[in-house]
Amino acid sequence: MAVFTPVAEADVLELLQAFDPQARLLGLEGIGDGIENTNYFAHVQLQGQPQTLVLTLFETLQSEQVEEFAQIMRWWSAQGFPVPAPLFDPASHLPQQLSGKPALLLPRLPGRHALTPSPAHCQQLGALLARMHLVAPQAPFPRPVERSLPWMRQQQHRLRGLLPVESEQRLAQAIDHYEACLPLLSACVQGLVHGDLFRDNVLFEGQAISGLIDFYHSGWEVLLFDLAVVANDWCQGPNYRLDPLRLEALLEGYRGIRAFSPSEAKAWPQLLRLAALRFWLARLTSRYLPSYQQRSTQGDATKAPEEMEQLLIQLPQ
Repeated sequence: MAVFTPVAEADVLELLQAFDPQARLLGLEGIGDGIENTNYFAHVQLQGQPQTLVLTLFETLQSEQVEEFAQIMRWWSAQGFPVPAPLFDPASHLPQQLSGKPALLLPRLPGRHALTPSPAHCQQLGALLARMHLVAPQAPFPRPVERSLPWMRQQQHRLRGLLPVESEQRLAQAIDHYEACLPLLSACVQGLVHGDLFRDNVLFEGQAISGLIDFYHSGWEVLLFDLAVVANDWCQGPNYRLDPLRLEALLEGYRGIRAFSPSEAKAWPQLLRLAALRFWLARLTSRYLPSYQQRSTQGDATKAPEEMEQLLIQLPQ
C-alpha cells in the first residue's frame, strides 16, 4: 500500500453516501506501506456504526478488472476464509470512481503483519493455504495470471541495456529455464491463486490468521505457486537461503491438509524459482523503467530487486 493520488474529503464523503445517504466521514489517513495502489484508512460512520474502512484507488487497473478482483474477494469471503468482501454500490454493483481512478471500499480486518515470522506463523499459513487450494479449482474465475512468459519476454526486452551485464545474462537464462519447464508445470493441479502472499498481505492476531488482503495479482495458475511465493518470503534466512525450520513448518502445515501429487513434488523446486523470477522481474521494472510508482507522496513505492535475484541464485535447478 502507498499514496500516489491525493483525494478530497468531500469526494470521499460523496462516495460513502452511495452506500448510506446518512454516512459521515470522521477522518482520512494515508497508508504509506506497499508499492502499487493508493490506500487510505477511512474512519467513518456507516449505517449508524463507527468503523474503519480501507479505501483503495487503483493506479493502473481498469474498472472491469477491479470489479473482477472485487468479485474474487467476495467469493473467497463467502467460502469462509478471512478475506475482506468489498462494498458495492447497490445501484450499479461496480467499483466507484474517485479522483479519476476506480476505487473500492473494504472493511479493515483486525490483526498485524508478522514481519519476523516464526515457524508457528508459517505452519498456520501453510494449513490455511492448503484449505484454500482444496476449493480453488472450483472457483468461477478462470482469468490467467498476467506475469506470463510473454510478459517476461516483453519486460526483458524493455530492460535490455539497463541492468548490470551479469544480471541481464542471469535474467535471460532464468526465463529460458522457465520456458523449458512449462511442460513439467502444466502437469500440476491449477486453480485460483492469490499470487502475492508476502508477509505484508497476511494479518495475525497472536498465532491465528485474521486476514488475507491484496488479491490484485490473483489468477489461474499452478496451485503450488502460492506456496512457493510464501516459502521465498516467509522462510528466507541469512544469505538469501531458505531457513529449514520455517520451511519445514510451512510444508508440514500444508501437507497435513493437502498432500503434494507426484507431479507437484517434482515441480516444487521449479516453482520456487518461478516465484523468485516473477518478483525479481517485477521489481526490476519498477526500479529501472519510468512509472507512476516514482511519484509516491507517502511510503517507499519500490522493493529491492536484488533480494529476489540473490534468492534465485541460491535456489537449486
